[in-house]
Amino acid sequence: MEIGTTVFALSLVSTLSATTGPRLDQPSRSCEPTCELLSDHLCRYNRIPVRITSRLALNKTRTTVNIRQNNLIKIPTYYVTSSQLMFVPTLLLSNVMSLAPKIDELHEVINSNDIDIACITETWLRNHIDDNIVTLSGFRLVRLDRSTSQHGGVCMYVKNDIQCKILRDLLDDKFEVVWVHIRPNCLPRGIPCIVMGTLYHPPTANNQEISDHLLKCLSVIESRFPNCGIILLGDFNNLNVCRFKRNFRLKQIVNFPTRGHNVLDLILTNLSDYYATPTKLAPLGLSDHVTVKVSPIPRSMSSKRKTTIKTRDISQTKRLAIRSYLEAVDIQSLIDN
Repeated sequence: MEIGTTVFALSLVSTLSATTGPRLDQPSRSCEPTCELLSDHLCRYNRIPVRITSRLALNKTRTTVNIRQNNLIKIPTYYVTSSQLMFVPTLLLSNVMSLAPKIDELHEVINSNDIDIACITETWLRNHIDDNIVTLSGFRLVRLDRSTSQHGGVCMYVKNDIQCKILRDLLDDKFEVVWVHIRPNCLPRGIPCIVMGTLYHPPTANNQEISDHLLKCLSVIESRFPNCGIILLGDFNNLNVCRFKRNFRLKQIVNFPTRGHNVLDLILTNLSDYYATPTKLAPLGLSDHVTVKVSPIPRSMSSKRKTTIKTRDISQTKRLAIRSYLEAVDIQSLIDN
């Protein structure tokens, strides 16, 4: 039945023939059917009216907006590198026994292992060997050559994005040890910087002299850079390092032989909580020392809750400081008062 613009479609829910009885879809004479007629028809023929409205087709048109490039701005995007996920740099320690002929192999090892700082002992370099021969792209070279006899010598390769400064006042011509002050992009909270020393101690050298020199250097470092991270690594040969570990709370973290059955290449540090267990790499060339790699622990793994026990600092520098303080105190005046 059509009423104005509204159409009623009737669905048959009974088994009655569609031809039986009057047809509801025929218009009435008055063209205005009453509600009683519609209700009577529904009761007699069980037909259900469904309202169908005429819908206009919507013409959906897409509007193209002209973008003006001059109105756009560039937003810089920063990508987090693997080094930014670490608190401390990745280290490499190797006794190469002549660096110049192995420089290409060293370059490949550093790149494939994502090394931040490489410490090399027994470089066998001399003053007439130019830096360009042993320079690595993307790294700053710090070298200390032996000038009195053959062999020996140490050097360090520090990535260009790490702030690095040589501590020249700690250099001594008698000893093959070089110290650098570094400031990586990320450091553990409370540690302002890291001081690294690379050492080569010949097996025939005087152990007492090098021990006294290292104790002096570490005392200066501890007083000049409070709360700094300390990393002392290299080929120690038969040098006893117990005094360094005890006086400056350093830990030796290399736990495997580096030459034959002996652990000669050591890493002493007060940052052992931020480093994973060192791994062993193949020697460079024909060297008889294995290469040591130390990787940092990622931040998510190093942020474990720990119980902190505070104790009095009894290091040598602190004891000297308290002695100097007590010597300046007037004990007699305290007794009189």
